[in-house]
Amino acid sequence: LASIAVEGPKERSSVTPDVVARHPIRCIFLVGVEGVGHHGLMPPLLYAILRKYRFSRTYIWWRALRKIFLHTAVAERKEKLRSLMEPLVARGEPMVVFEWTSWPWGAECRERFRDSGTCLTSEVHTGNPGNSIDLREFCELMSAYAEVRLLVLRRDLVASAFSHCEWDGGFASHAKVIAMFHEYLNSVLSEPTLPATWRWISYEEISELCRLSTDPRKVLVALATFLDVAWEDLAKAFAFFRPSTKVARHVLPESVWKEAERLNASAVSDKLYNTSTHILAEASRVAIPKSSGRNEFNDVLASKLGAAVRRRLAAEASVARERGEALAPGRADEVAVEMSRSLLTAGARPRPEDFCCVHFFLGNCGFGSEVNNLLTALAFCTRESLRCVVEDVDWNSGLVHSYFMPRSPFGPFPADSCDHRNCQPIIVLRHRQYATPGWFLIAESLSAMTLLQKAAFAKDFWHFTPEVEKQLAARRLTWALPPGEPYVAVHIRMGDKVQG
Repeated sequence: LASIAVEGPKERSSVTPDVVARHPIRCIFLVGVEGVGHHGLMPPLLYAILRKYRFSRTYIWWRALRKIFLHTAVAERKEKLRSLMEPLVARGEPMVVFEWTSWPWGAECRERFRDSGTCLTSEVHTGNPGNSIDLREFCELMSAYAEVRLLVLRRDLVASAFSHCEWDGGFASHAKVIAMFHEYLNSVLSEPTLPATWRWISYEEISELCRLSTDPRKVLVALATFLDVAWEDLAKAFAFFRPSTKVARHVLPESVWKEAERLNASAVSDKLYNTSTHILAEASRVAIPKSSGRNEFNDVLASKLGAAVRRRLAAEASVARERGEALAPGRADEVAVEMSRSLLTAGARPRPEDFCCVHFFLGNCGFGSEVNNLLTALAFCTRESLRCVVEDVDWNSGLVHSYFMPRSPFGPFPADSCDHRNCQPIIVLRHRQYATPGWFLIAESLSAMTLLQKAAFAKDFWHFTPEVEKQLAARRLTWALPPGEPYVAVHIRMGDKVQG
């Protein structure tokens, strides 16, 4: 991120003179309880901030500032902050202080958090509630030198508590601790005189930004408007964001996570976290940029192939180093074009004999249809003697090889098993009504394949991992099915296919 920000185009002149005069320094503070995803959201935001302010005018994870609010006596903080900030204000330049923290903070000295009743009150009086920053004090003192904007990150309590479920004596007590500090943040944010502007967004909404079926522009523009950065920079950074794959409700006993859900309901304040304070309230102030379908698909394809391009460049760079050479300037662009945009030429159809493998991208259209299409790709690879490589980082059902151990010599194989030095893949990817030529090549060449023929590939594919087989065996026992007897399973959907 840092190298891209430094080597990119000149900074955007979006800071107007009147803004500089009123607020020469802006403080962006990412806040939330533990486990809401600070570390995942911070890098994309940092990229956009660096693109605008550059390194010389960006203060990130500022040690001197943190020392004041975390390790200085409360009575001395105001004067210490004045000494730190006045030289920056005197420069009269647009600058940004970008900070993030959670409540509580760190794994040490947490025993006192388990107390109920007066615990929260006593925590506030320490000057460092939850071993973290006093948010109310931070806003009051910092507002004398900067415009303070708080981006509040929220997340389902079951998921956030599961991130460090071993802390505080186990998941149940850890969830209670997090719920208590939800209450602390609610009390600060609800103050009408708080000298800061704040908006909230959920981790679940952030996760949707990297789904192929989601149009991210509205959320990105809203974020960019609130943070006063370019939405295009946020879009570029979020192309590399990957949400958590942990599913707490699949691991924890139902009675345990049900109790956490009850705590979550009490921690959420509809009066506080509503549409007027949501980040999308910022989107109403600006026009959402339009995008043509074909150009949007080109951008999606280029971003989704980013990881494959980087792997190939790393392999080529390794070969070049062995020869004492360096990659030619502009090689990154050549590889990107070679692996993505050139495949979109009107009327083009890749010839199987020109390639070594098929890279099949699973999307977020569920389990059945995605696996069915993957089996079609596997059948094509078997017929053409090509390796079938599955790119499943965006699949909303997890990772293929977390479920299956395919026995076909043609795959599907995980993406990191590909020989990236010599990889010449047929890219199979679709987005809304657009798709790569590889998609149509496979669909058309196997249009006459019968279900009986596809079943043969399904049998090679449908071999579970030991862990999945163990869970399935345990589930079948609860159904009292006769051992070895066939049965019919009916999947009843709840209308999710037509939502949105």
